[in-house]
Amino acid sequence: MTSESLVGQRVSLVGFCNGTLMIFGTAVGAGMLGIPSMMAGVGFNSALIVTSLVWLFMAVTGLLLLEVTLKMPPGSNVISLSGRFLGEKGKWFAAALFLFLYYCLLVAYFSGGAPLLGKMFSLIGIALPPLLEKSAFLLFFGGVILLGMRYISRVNLVLTVGMFFSYAALLTFGSSAGGSQPSLPGQFSLAAGAVPVLFSAFGFHNIIPSLTTYLKGQKNVLRLSVITGTFLAFVFYLLWIRLVLSSVPIAAIEESKLLGVPVTYALQAVSGTASLYLWGQAFAFFALTSSFLGVGFSFVDFIRDGFNQRKKNVSRIFCCLCTLLPPFCCVLINPAVFEEALGIAGGFGESILNGLIPVALFWKMRTHFQKTSTYGLKALLLFLTVCSFFVICIEGYELIF
Repeated sequence: MTSESLVGQRVSLVGFCNGTLMIFGTAVGAGMLGIPSMMAGVGFNSALIVTSLVWLFMAVTGLLLLEVTLKMPPGSNVISLSGRFLGEKGKWFAAALFLFLYYCLLVAYFSGGAPLLGKMFSLIGIALPPLLEKSAFLLFFGGVILLGMRYISRVNLVLTVGMFFSYAALLTFGSSAGGSQPSLPGQFSLAAGAVPVLFSAFGFHNIIPSLTTYLKGQKNVLRLSVITGTFLAFVFYLLWIRLVLSSVPIAAIEESKLLGVPVTYALQAVSGTASLYLWGQAFAFFALTSSFLGVGFSFVDFIRDGFNQRKKNVSRIFCCLCTLLPPFCCVLINPAVFEEALGIAGGFGESILNGLIPVALFWKMRTHFQKTSTYGLKALLLFLTVCSFFVICIEGYELIF
């Protein structure tokens, strides 16, 4: 084997690891601590079925979006993709939805991540006021995003290792100290209410265009990264759901949901292990910040793509300011309004951006390049479309009733 092929394999392996960890880190957020609350009364078998279906849906639509992105020039993002294959109206619709959803998400990250960063400082005896917490969060993680993918991937690796370690501690202490609840069949009909939440939990599509550019369009590496990264997220969610449902009474889970606190509070109360709260906070910090880096990374490229469409060359600093300053100012003024908007738009936005739009882009791309589609492929695209509308209907029903 030549030295050139060895170098190529090493580059591909590094790219695969970076791509997998970025997808995994973006998908797994601090919201994972609240997912078991949506599964109360569902039963683990039903939770397994629903989580598996959502994972498969999101992985497939992610692969569809990847195929479309690979047909575009390097640096293309949502605006370019939609503009080429969905027309002018489709471009602005996708851009507006992306801006609204991910700006709201960045506000939520600021409002949730800054206090967690303050708690990390408090462990070493440094007390930060709220304004300084948010400013420190902006300067450090915003600075990492400004430096580019090379530094983002390194910091993301550290955060992912911390996430794995704290997650292992949660599973270990929770399973050893928690009680053993009887395996109840649950009600499968209740699982439908958890689908929009799981859609948001598996969201990673926004970083696919950026990763495609960063990994120089290595199709096999990118495909494997999508499959592996989402599968790791699936295993994370499943083990956590199983632990909580088998250790915490349904009444305690529902109580934590009503109080608006992570389910680790209920797990700590059942087990009597105070360290579970600390491990839960640590996991929330690592998960939230890794997701923040993924969303911020993709948002900067989205902003740059928008200016490129207008034939304007802008600096990365300017794109970072456009990405981070609006949510930072919003969280200083009134973050609750935007978090409520995110809660309403989550099911709608995720099902459209990560469901309907990838399917539409893929279909239009094949039509554009005059590729014939088999009946199996047509059936798959139709099925994904129906599933997307199903989630929209569930979200609408919950909003109205």
